[in-house]
Parts: sequence; C-alpha cells; structure tokens
Amino acid sequence: FTCHGLDWQRAKWGPTEKAVIQLGELASAIFPHEKICVSGALTDYYYEKYRVRSEKIVNGVEIKEKISPGGCCEKFNLSKGNYLLFVGRMVPEKAPDILINAFKTVQTDKKLVIIGGDAGAGDYYPSLKEIAKNDTRIVFTGYLYEKQLQELYSNALCYVSASGLEGFPITVLEAMSYELPQVLSDIAPHREIMNLNRDMGIIFKTGDTESCKSAVEGILAENPGRIEQMGQNAVNTVREHFSWSNIAHLTDRVYRK
Repeated sequence: FTCHGLDWQRAKWGPTEKAVIQLGELASAIFPHEKICVSGALTDYYYEKYRVRSEKIVNGVEIKEKISPGGCCEKFNLSKGNYLLFVGRMVPEKAPDILINAFKTVQTDKKLVIIGGDAGAGDYYPSLKEIAKNDTRIVFTGYLYEKQLQELYSNALCYVSASGLEGFPITVLEAMSYELPQVLSDIAPHREIMNLNRDMGIIFKTGDTESCKSAVEGILAENPGRIEQMGQNAVNTVREHFSWSNIAHLTDRVYRK
C-alpha cells in the first residue's frame, strides 16, 4: 500500500464521504504487509494514529530541458522572468485565494500566472476570478499541458504556493527541476522539501495573507544573481533527492521483501 495524502481532509467531502475514506485509511493501516508513505509527515501520521511503521519513499520528477519563450508566452503577454507561477487545481485547500489577495497588495510590474482550472469545487474558481478582476497583472491560463506547461515553467521568475494541504507536492518538485526559486507556505511537506536546502527560496506562514505578501516582496527584492543561485540549489536538490531511478530502486526493495 502507498499513501499519497490524507484525502479525507479535502474540503469537497461531506461527513459520509469522509467517514468512508477514513474507513479505507484504517484498512490501509491494518491489512497490507508493507506500507509506503510519500512524506515524513505521513509516516509520522500513521505511526502516531495507528502505531504502524511505514517506509518513506518520496515522489520523483524528471528534469526536462528548459525552452525559450514562444507561443504560449505570447498568448498571455508574458516574457522571461516577468511573472511568478502557481500550478494546481483550483480548490480551497490549495489556497490560491490567499496568494491572489496577497499579490494584489504587492507593488510590482511583475505578473502572477495561475495555471489550472475548475476542479469541481462549486463556485470557488469563479470567485477567484472575481477577486482578481481589477488587477490585470493576475493571469488565469486554465489547464495547460506538455509544451505549453513546459514553456511557462521554463521562463518564470519563481514558483509560489500558499497551499494548506499536500501529500507531497509534485508541482513544487517540477518547478524546482526548472531551476525556479520557491515561495511556499510552511505546511509540513513544503518544509520537508525546503529543509533539504534552506537556500532555495522563502517560507511563509500558512493561511496568512500578510506573511505571503512579505515573502513575495522578499523574492522580488532579490538580485538576479541570487535568484539564479536559489534556482541552481533547487535543481541540484532534485538531482540528489528526487530522481526516479533512486525512487524506483527503493520501491523495488520494499516489494522484494
């Protein structure tokens, strides 16, 4: 059994759905011979709640080639280094509303690009556009894939996430693989990544708009040399800790028990 996150914590589930998911979680603690969790926070959770030990094997990411600005940047009027980037489903636990409200109060000509779309969270996605409607610096692209996503990762200034709930954030690892500094909320999975190298970006208080604003202002105040160094630290951390070959080896070892 592999646990990628505590799904019952998501806002979209009602009491009955949460109870069913928690029943499945109980089964996952009792029946499998071996258990894998993708973060230290999850291994701690399973031990503290169920007194069962599990293997920590994190998610991995492929390091792809960076590409120059092209049609996607042109479509959204973006240029290299002139925007901050967030990628994710538009749901309350990802807290893009915190990020948008914080960015609106930042004095900058940089843009905030939000990649993602409606994820079945009722009127939440339209409400985000309503919050941002008077700020032309905030760009909603909807869902993007493959080359378009690669293009916007490749040319961003940094990656920023105000998320309040993650199992282990693939989008953060992807952004790191594109040499992007990180501006992240201080939830346990984010801290687990940032603790591998404290010089990859800035951590701010989860759910705190003012703290998010200060972190964004902090990254924007950095000179290009520092931005480049933080980005190099990020991609080097991916190479050292999040390579698929190492993760596959660790997973294979567990199954061969």
